[in-house]
Amino acid sequence: ESIDEMFLMPDLRRRPDIFHAVSYLMRGRRIDAIVPLDDYDVETAAALREHLRLPGLGETGARYFRDKLAMRTQAAAHGIPVPPFTPLFSYDRLRAFMDRVPPPWVLKPRSEAGAMGIRKAYDREAVWRRLDELGDEQSFFHLEQFIPGDIYHVDSLVYGGDILFAQPHKYARPPMTVAHDGGVFVSRTLPDGEEARAILDLNARLLRAFGL
Repeated sequence: ESIDEMFLMPDLRRRPDIFHAVSYLMRGRRIDAIVPLDDYDVETAAALREHLRLPGLGETGARYFRDKLAMRTQAAAHGIPVPPFTPLFSYDRLRAFMDRVPPPWVLKPRSEAGAMGIRKAYDREAVWRRLDELGDEQSFFHLEQFIPGDIYHVDSLVYGGDILFAQPHKYARPPMTVAHDGGVFVSRTLPDGEEARAILDLNARLLRAFGL
């Protein structure tokens, strides 16, 4: 009951078409805010805000929450531990990374949701084969060392620079394991305690580092 109008876009991957369509709508309608409804809309909504000069998260800020390479670079710059990683722009840099960091590694798409599209590699040959498959798309991936461990996520509401709500959760099995081996994604809300407080502290550090 809150939606007054709906408009069809044939292909949401064609960003110039979205700019044209929303700009056309603004000729006769006042638009005050643009809100993404899922992970894949975050960067598109940010680009529209930039283009139309609307308030909210811009493209650079949105990348810290969607682009896994931007996440790691920004977190590391603020002293937050991250696995050893490398972009895939330079083959010399990639070779140096594989010389320095022992496998297994994970080849991750930078802007997919969750564990989608992640491949584990146990040797150099597997990495080079995957890069051959990716072709011109390989710059949209990065490589990092695989470090097993518990996986957490935190749901947060931030307004005016303040965290108004934050709730930590822990996965029963790592999402990548479920995505590759099958099963059901399950997580549970953490009760108050040392583990939950440590995760909430890290969450607050990340949100500050990411400029939210």
